[in-house]
Amino acid sequence: MSLPDDEYRVLLQARIAANYWDGTIPDAYAVWAIVFQNQPFQILIQDFGNMSMAFILEQVGPTAPSALLLALFAGGYFNLRPDGVLVSDLVTSSAYDTPVFAFDVENSSLAGFDVGAWAIPVNPATFPTGDYTFEVSDDGYYIVSDDGYYMVMV
Repeated sequence: MSLPDDEYRVLLQARIAANYWDGTIPDAYAVWAIVFQNQPFQILIQDFGNMSMAFILEQVGPTAPSALLLALFAGGYFNLRPDGVLVSDLVTSSAYDTPVFAFDVENSSLAGFDVGAWAIPVNPATFPTGDYTFEVSDDGYYIVSDDGYYMVMV
């Protein structure tokens, strides 16, 4: 599978930045802020304190993240994590441009009742090799290609 120039450039920048990352959560935010500065999402890190962590992809901006960038995240290509630490979850909001539901938190990324939407997993899938687009519908997010639909998130 070949990558379009924009996504390949982001992948290269992310891999280079990962080599300079100092292993801390604040520096992971700094690296991702540089690499994904022109992307329609930002990343939140939840450290569970038991050698596992979760990433939340918060959708910001007028468009959803590209299916290819979601696939690269789901495949672990952008995971900044210390050795021995498990990335247990990669989730996003179930409603576009809506904060993820959380108790006792009210900010632009996380919100409580009547505001926050459920977090849903970003699942790796078999992606098409030809031209494709990203589609959002009531029952999930899809990659749409010439030969059919490929579920990305449910």
